[in-house]
Parts: sequence; structure tokens; C-alpha cells
Amino acid sequence: MPVIAIPIPLTPALTTTVEAALAAVSVISNTLKIPLTPAETAQMLPVSTNREAIIDAVQTKLMQGHPTTLPTGVTNVSFQASNQQGADCDTLISLTSGILNTLLDLKKVVNNNRMFITTQTLDNGKVLAKGDTGIKTDVNYIVSTYYKKTPKKVAATYSLPISGTLLLGGVKINRMFTNLGTGILSFINEVGEIAEAIVVNPGSSAKIPLGWTRILVTNLSTTNLGKFSVFMK
Repeated sequence: MPVIAIPIPLTPALTTTVEAALAAVSVISNTLKIPLTPAETAQMLPVSTNREAIIDAVQTKLMQGHPTTLPTGVTNVSFQASNQQGADCDTLISLTSGILNTLLDLKKVVNNNRMFITTQTLDNGKVLAKGDTGIKTDVNYIVSTYYKKTPKKVAATYSLPISGTLLLGGVKINRMFTNLGTGILSFINEVGEIAEAIVVNPGSSAKIPLGWTRILVTNLSTTNLGKFSVFMK
């Protein structure tokens, strides 16, 4: 994607300001940390949306309607304070998540712009390399080092005796079966009908049909050896 405009760049000065503000927030939030053991963490009761509704119903119907049902040491006031802590946690989580998402989105845009400019620069270098050996050397180094082409998979080659057969599994479909020998060959899906067999003359090729991952190859010649190539998975 082309370069995307960034209305307010994250300059070093702005970064310093944000870091200072987050550091101040971190000092405060660190005081809220509760040291829990792995066992305590594992035993904590999760609160889903459904359980949140249960809490609200119990608070309204029992805690407030029948205070005697409250556990010893718990009051409606203390429980409401817990509710407020939960709501405040949600507020702060939303704020910090918003900051994180903003920075992640900005990083994506910045990376897009960096890569687009890098690609354009390399393209320009390839053009200018024709008249500048220094540029050509550097372009060649970058291309050979970072843009290595995946070597093309070479077709496997097999030989067949006169009137011989060979069953092959793991054949790539939609790739070419090529007759490299002097004998006439045929191939068919392992579970196919004889009438579906594909005959391939010497020097010719035929595409492996869909679903034919296991084929039976036959040398139809009674006088010449068979040889062929096919792409395997």
C-alpha cells in the first residue's frame, strides 16, 4: 500500500512525554498489584456476562432485600464498594487498551510506509544501476541476500522396463507427466477404469487430473524401455 499520511508523528519529544506519563501511571498501578500463588490463580471464580447478571440479581433480591443473607463481615456498603472497584477496573482497562490499540495501529502504518519507500528506493536503484557500478554492486548484494528465489521443484524421473508397470503415490495433480523415453506410456488413477487411462507418446506430456494422487504407469511398448518424469508432493 502507498505511503499513508501521519497527521501527528510520534516524534522523540512526544515519545518522551508519553513515556513520562505512562511511567507515572505505572507507579500508581503497581501499588494495586496483588501477589497471588499459582494455586490461588487457578481457583479464582471467573465472572462471565451470565454470572454478572446473577450477581446483580442476588444483590438486588437478597443482599438489599434480605440483608441477613449476607455472609458474616460483609455489608451492602462493602459489596457496593467492590462493584465500584470492578467498574473502575473496566474504565482503566478500556483506557489502556485504547492506548495500546492506537500504538499498534500507528506501528502498522509506520511499517507500511517504511517498506513502501524501501521498495521504491530499490526499484530506483535497479534503474540507476545501469549507469553506476557502485549502485549496481549494492543493489545486487541486497537482491541476492534478501530476495532469494525459492528453487523450483524438479520433477522426479523414473524408468520402466519393457511392458513394465509402476505404482506411484503422492503425485502432484495439475502438473505434467512427461514421457522422456522411446516407449509409449499410459497412466491411470489407481482406482480408475482402464478406459480412463491416458496414453502419452514419446516426447509428449499430459496433465495429471484432479484426484489422481496415486497412479499406475504402464510401458505399452514391447520393444523399448520407458522413462518419464512427474512432480511429487
